[in-house]
Amino acid sequence: MYKGHNKTACTNQQAISEAFLKLLQNEPYEQITVSELCKEAGVSRQTFYTLFQKKENVLLYEINKNYGFCCQCDCTKENVKKLFTNYLKENQSFLKILIDQGYSNLLYDTFYEAFKGFKDEYYASFIAGGMISMIQKFVENDTPLEVINRVLEELSFD
Repeated sequence: MYKGHNKTACTNQQAISEAFLKLLQNEPYEQITVSELCKEAGVSRQTFYTLFQKKENVLLYEINKNYGFCCQCDCTKENVKKLFTNYLKENQSFLKILIDQGYSNLLYDTFYEAFKGFKDEYYASFIAGGMISMIQKFVENDTPLEVINRVLEELSFD
């Protein structure tokens, strides 16, 4: 997946990502073709494969773009609580798409990698699994953020 700073490439990445999210709202991931995605984004297949290589990477791009906080933050309870609830609020529709289409594993991998550097792999696994479960319940039940905040307040991340 492209990670450079070329303005045209970054603009095309964003266009592909937005087109993919738009298509995901109306059809399952498996049924979206690269040709359809490229047409929606207004880019060539060559551009798509240069920037993403495969469809799954578009989802990973979107996850990492919106959830790269733990690698950069001080993973205290207050920081995790604030950043996680902001993420839920700002990305509810994207999270619904991921959960509804069965791609919560991509979120798990991202969370696991973010927390692995903080303590150890067991801690990272536990926190990532818990966050994914909370996201699933948040999406499925349309849970108010106050409930999520209360639960996070009772947990210890330190």
